[in-house]
Amino acid sequence: MNQTVTTKRKIFSAIFLMATASIGPLFLLSIAEDTFQFKENLAFIIIMTAIIELGIQMNVWRILTAVNQPANIVIEKIIPKSLPFTSVLVLLGGVAFNILNIAGLGIGMSLLFNVDVKLGASIGILIGILIFLFNKNRMTLYTFVIVLFSFIASIILLSFLFVMFDVPYSLVFAHTVIPDIEFNTITSIATMVALSIGGYISFSGAHRLIDVGVTGEQYKKEVTKAAVFSVLIVTAVRFILFLTILGLTNKNVIIFEDSILEGAFLEIFGDLGIYALGILFIAASISSIIGATYTIGTFIKPVNVIIKTHIDTILMMIVLTSWFVYLLAGEDVMLINVASILNGLIIPVILGGVLHASKRKDITKDYNHPAWLFVYGVISLIVLFALIFISIYDILQLSFYS
Repeated sequence: MNQTVTTKRKIFSAIFLMATASIGPLFLLSIAEDTFQFKENLAFIIIMTAIIELGIQMNVWRILTAVNQPANIVIEKIIPKSLPFTSVLVLLGGVAFNILNIAGLGIGMSLLFNVDVKLGASIGILIGILIFLFNKNRMTLYTFVIVLFSFIASIILLSFLFVMFDVPYSLVFAHTVIPDIEFNTITSIATMVALSIGGYISFSGAHRLIDVGVTGEQYKKEVTKAAVFSVLIVTAVRFILFLTILGLTNKNVIIFEDSILEGAFLEIFGDLGIYALGILFIAASISSIIGATYTIGTFIKPVNVIIKTHIDTILMMIVLTSWFVYLLAGEDVMLINVASILNGLIIPVILGGVLHASKRKDITKDYNHPAWLFVYGVISLIVLFALIFISIYDILQLSFYS
């Protein structure tokens, strides 16, 4: 195969791995709920989230591929003996989100095959494990994530086509430019960032590029474009789903707050809506489980040579642990809060270290990180720190006083 084509396939596998890892069941549910709550103002939240995500992703992807090392190894060079801590932090965040992904898988299987949710999750997770185990060379990951994303994008886009003429575009534009900003707006941006690129997700694409050898300064332009493209894909899916729900509410369709997506799909597709939503949840859940598991692997492999040797077995045990916890605890609200806090904290902590590393010549060697990109990253980091701590304060208040 032509070398250029092979390189493009590798880059696209990283882009869509990150995108499909982001677009999990919690991503879908949160957009539906936020649309119900914020109406046209959600457009502003989505745009602000994308701006922050671009500052994070471009810096993370560019710096890590330039030095050809995963994030936790880079942090280890700045803070000696921090490797186990950063690896465990990502592991816990990934496991927490995998429990929620497994819950989403159970919902999808239940909608599609009319089985018990936990039984559906059990069947689905076994299929996911088999896919991961038989994907030994990881190159077929390209085809797999493209297929899953195609299912997700096709269903959401088809849903939008049914309501595209009912969307109040002028109001959406007006509220994007001059939004009604409240405290909930700020916490929603923080949550959206955490769900999109929080924790393991932001590193999935960069670590994939390192795994397949798209590293070094010669690929800096391609890597930057790939980072931008990954954020644009996630933002586009988010925007289309938002406009779909908004179009339905603008038609005065009655949708109950506790089943927004189900009501929307039933209105759009009729009786087939349950099956379309089931397929959407299954595709989103499996892709997010694999994205999380793959990235956890890239973080824990450098910790110990035994882990590296038996990585597939260990990752399978991690997924089974997430499944077991889900069977015992279910989809608890506290778990969602813990997952949000963990994944929200991981990004500013590790991003700060990666940005610092870009100024260390003993780490970057001959690579010179662009000043504008560094400044953009620092601004994103400061904003993100503020948003995350406001969000954590809000979550803790709700947890202790609800």
